[in-house]
Amino acid sequence: MATAMIGVAQAKGCPAQLQLIGVMRADAPLDPRELDQAPDGGRLELRRIGKLAALVAPAMAVPEPTRRNLLAHARVLDQLLARTDLLPARFATLLPGPRGLDAWLSRHATALIEGLDAIAGRVELVVQASWQDGVALRAALEADPALRDQRERLRDPESDPAERRQLAERVDTALAALRDAEAAALTAVLDPLAERGLALPPVENGVVLHRAYLLRRAAVPDFQAAVRRLGLAEAGRLDLRCLGPLPPQSFAALPATAALA
Repeated sequence: MATAMIGVAQAKGCPAQLQLIGVMRADAPLDPRELDQAPDGGRLELRRIGKLAALVAPAMAVPEPTRRNLLAHARVLDQLLARTDLLPARFATLLPGPRGLDAWLSRHATALIEGLDAIAGRVELVVQASWQDGVALRAALEADPALRDQRERLRDPESDPAERRQLAERVDTALAALRDAEAAALTAVLDPLAERGLALPPVENGVVLHRAYLLRRAAVPDFQAAVRRLGLAEAGRLDLRCLGPLPPQSFAALPATAALA
């Protein structure tokens, strides 16, 4: 069994801190004992202040962002999402003990309640579309015969370096235009199926679309089916993935904390 607190280094003299896992309504149907626990015996705790509750875990130091810790944190968020609406905290969000947590909840109660209202009954799905190897360059060259001819001519290792640099810039421009067109075609299909869409930073080269979507839970099956249909239509050109349902972290930022991470 594991929580986001796995592998936290124990630092001597470090003041008692709490790692914030997420914020929910005080009447959320949640028993922390049903969730994964730390192997060292540490327990998740649900602290209620007014209309809000926060799930926390003790931390003697800043949790290390290892793969094991990140996955454990994500598992707890998934368990919470299956039970209630949730404003998720990012990994290693720390507050200075119970009093600091209670003060933070009280200070930001209005914003937190508004945030919970905005994502009530909703989840996040993330769609990533990537070109398969060689597809984008072939398409760019087929669309521009002059670019293709210049590339063939400059294969000669003795060709002018300035011309090769110019070619590289032209290729980059052509690929960017192609990427924008591909992304627009995908979002034209997917955006109307969600309440909101938000562009995310690309995670690797060749990414055409990396976008978060906010949907009501009931709309998830139709959205996932649409992504599958797009994947079949673009087979051989694009690889499409749909991640989730996830806590709506891209659409539900928590107010600033006294985070130590």
